[in-house]
Amino acid sequence: MSQASTIPGLRPAAWFGQCAALALALGSMFVSVQSAGDPYQPARTLVVALGALVALASVKDNRGAGRLVGAWLAAAGLLLGWSLLSAVTNGLASAVWGVHGRFDGLVAWAAAVGMGLAGAQLGDARAKDLARLAGVAAVVQSAVVVSQALGGAVPSGTAGNQVIAGGWLAVCVVLAAAGATAERGPWRALLAAAAAAGGLGLGLAGSRGAWVGVVTGLGVLAYARRARLATVLFAGVVASILVGAVVAGGESAEKLVPSQLSQGSAVARLEIWRGSAALIADRPLLGAGPGRFLYVFPRYETVEHARVEGSDVRADQAHSRPLHLAAESGVPAAAAWFTAFGMAGIAGLAGVRRRSAHALVLVSGLAAYVGQALFSVHAIEVDGLGWMIAGMLVGSVAVEGPRASGARVQRAVRGATALLAAVVVVLSARNLAADVAYQRSVERFQNGEMPAALDLAERAVRLDPLTDVYRVAYADAAAYLGPDERAAASAIIAAGLRLEPESYDLALSRARLLRLEGSPEVVEAFMSAAALYPNGVEVRREAIAACVQAGRLDEAKRLAAEILRVVPDDLEAAAVLGSGAP
Repeated sequence: MSQASTIPGLRPAAWFGQCAALALALGSMFVSVQSAGDPYQPARTLVVALGALVALASVKDNRGAGRLVGAWLAAAGLLLGWSLLSAVTNGLASAVWGVHGRFDGLVAWAAAVGMGLAGAQLGDARAKDLARLAGVAAVVQSAVVVSQALGGAVPSGTAGNQVIAGGWLAVCVVLAAAGATAERGPWRALLAAAAAAGGLGLGLAGSRGAWVGVVTGLGVLAYARRARLATVLFAGVVASILVGAVVAGGESAEKLVPSQLSQGSAVARLEIWRGSAALIADRPLLGAGPGRFLYVFPRYETVEHARVEGSDVRADQAHSRPLHLAAESGVPAAAAWFTAFGMAGIAGLAGVRRRSAHALVLVSGLAAYVGQALFSVHAIEVDGLGWMIAGMLVGSVAVEGPRASGARVQRAVRGATALLAAVVVVLSARNLAADVAYQRSVERFQNGEMPAALDLAERAVRLDPLTDVYRVAYADAAAYLGPDERAAASAIIAAGLRLEPESYDLALSRARLLRLEGSPEVVEAFMSAAALYPNGVEVRREAIAACVQAGRLDEAKRLAAEILRVVPDDLEAAAVLGSGAP
């Protein structure tokens, strides 16, 4: 029996709590702390985890776990457990947040999966409310994108990134469109209009992956609903996307041209996939470690990618959620991801066959999420929404009047999820405080206030010793002060390298400090940093200068040849290779 049957007896407070949880999941996209180094992901991870806590608090313990629910919980647990095993094996420090605090590590995964587990407790009863909230959110986001485009800014919405904004809009637009087919009266017209408005923003954002997601979701909706309205919505949203792309012009319009798939960003993405596949082939079982893609991928980066992206542009994502997961946590983790979303799809299609309007809304949104995830990057606001939809679908097949064992399982899952979400809230709040101190340090540094910059960077490191750029900020400020400060910076950088020996940024910072001190180890330090980034150009320029000063001209020529491999017309490298001196 679907949880939808319990709606008549639902307490108003429970209804409000469940809708509040949905609002937090969607509203996370609009939360930012501009005083932080990363204004988005830490704060939004915190909000998503709060949404999971609110959802859990609003659900009564009146259902048991069926076989599908149990299998889904096992898949979600395997993903988290395997990612933790990968983190412990490859380096736990960087795995907590992800390199540079990008929130692609264990904390972000815990928040997203935790929202899915909370969604499983909710079931599908709130599907129409989710569609209504998604319609409102899509209109607001599209308005932001349109205003940015009219103002000449990059149309990245409130995400600060076109790919993330596009992926999130794709899911919301499909939820709104599916909600329109499930509604009667004013809400039908309002949600149809919201879907069309969201399509305009999708076109302006110009994300091919998002376009794939929205077409996939609308295709599932049209096939499952088989009504004229679903077909009209499909055509209307696609037309709206085309209008947005054409009006935006430039890159967005070019992405409509098939020939563009053989150049530009499409080629760069293909090269990233090629390098990611090589990484997975080398480390199929446990990957490189959660959140550590930026550290490990440079050793698999092709020269073609370095040339297309430009020198010293490091890829920090595989631009495919399952591929990225396989690269970081291993093939078993990616298989668990596919299994979890596959089982959610099975639950949704079963609901559609029962002519459940709730299931139709959710399975269409799930298809949009999976479609865009195949070509997208990690972002807690998109992944949290996708996992919540999957959990709601699986929760819809929970049974009323559970056996005692089933009830115990549900209570155990609820307690574990609450604990997981609470830990994420605390950790994200602490990281956010560190990130604010780091950003203030950067601002003081840019204003030439080095002692203040040093103190703030030290506070950031103290609050979060796992994020390497905080240590680099300390060293950058110390470089302009006295020998005591530089000695302290060297110790801070050395401690960071013990936590994460593969940090290119820490290795480069160490080499620069040694250069200031006139250390005889400076050449080896620069060579070690260069080895961590085989296609890096700037580190090789600095290493060449150190080699020339030390009279090690053969090594300088080798480094120059490596630069020319990436930048064939580099005049400085050519001069070194020809004469042995710049």
